[in-house]
Amino acid sequence: MRHSSRFWLVSHHYVSLRVDIDGDGVSDAWEDSDGDGAFNIQELMIGKNPANPHDIVGYEIVVAVMFDASDEYLSRLAQALCLATCYIFDYTDGYAIISSIKIYDNVKEGSPEYNEANVRIKDLPEGVLGQAVYRAFIEVDKDVLTESMEKFVYVFGHEFGHYAFDFGEEYKDENGKYYWDCRNLPRKLVDEGIITVMGFGLWEIPTEKLLECELSTYDDYQRLKEIIEEYGYECSWRSHQWSKWVSRGLNYGFCWYSLIYELTHRTRPVYPALVVSDMGVVVFSDVHDCLIFYEHLEGPFTMVSLYLWWP
Repeated sequence: MRHSSRFWLVSHHYVSLRVDIDGDGVSDAWEDSDGDGAFNIQELMIGKNPANPHDIVGYEIVVAVMFDASDEYLSRLAQALCLATCYIFDYTDGYAIISSIKIYDNVKEGSPEYNEANVRIKDLPEGVLGQAVYRAFIEVDKDVLTESMEKFVYVFGHEFGHYAFDFGEEYKDENGKYYWDCRNLPRKLVDEGIITVMGFGLWEIPTEKLLECELSTYDDYQRLKEIIEEYGYECSWRSHQWSKWVSRGLNYGFCWYSLIYELTHRTRPVYPALVVSDMGVVVFSDVHDCLIFYEHLEGPFTMVSLYLWWP
């Protein structure tokens, strides 16, 4: 692609990191001109518009490590969070990014650092890998990172889905029955390639495929329904995620449908432009039933972690 001279002028303006038009002591590159949570330089480098407040949403993460971690653990945590940034940007097809990460070590409950943090790495009850509350906090068990970086990224990405987008669970049905209690249902989902961020196929997904998980589509649920009916599994195809959002008045409950609703109904909304089947590019200013035809992108595989801000 050939760019105009203005593109290169703007690129130089931001990438130089020296320009400070408003004189506040902060380079314009590391300011957020459009107020969407992503810094100007980040948007420019990942193909977004620093002047458009509706093309991406950025999240600042403050991490409280609730124990005295080794330098090796902290280094590994920073690497894992960089990978998680890419994973989240990937599974939202480029409409959400972690823009800033700050890590505090050996944090005590009730301290200023604890109160500032929206992510906590700590001991959780046995069997609990992570938990989150919408727009409040994320918690991940400290041993997950020690076991596997990919597993940590998957767990963090899953909990981020609760925290940022209010997703429900897809490893249990509308009645609270876990799909892994339905004989070999998760194994069949993995064999069909139905592995999702919010839990389809959970516990049967190979470690090397954890970061290939995507948000659920309408087709994923159609195939889940067919498998349950074909093999007589005693569970509902309507997951906790599906029933949660349908009970709120949406027509469907797959993750891509509720994500578009969530993004377009924010105080500062995001209007995704998605290629939908034969319809071409559709710009969404609200949720729409044509999303049943949406197939998520395989990428974008953009190394957004290269442009993180580390305060």
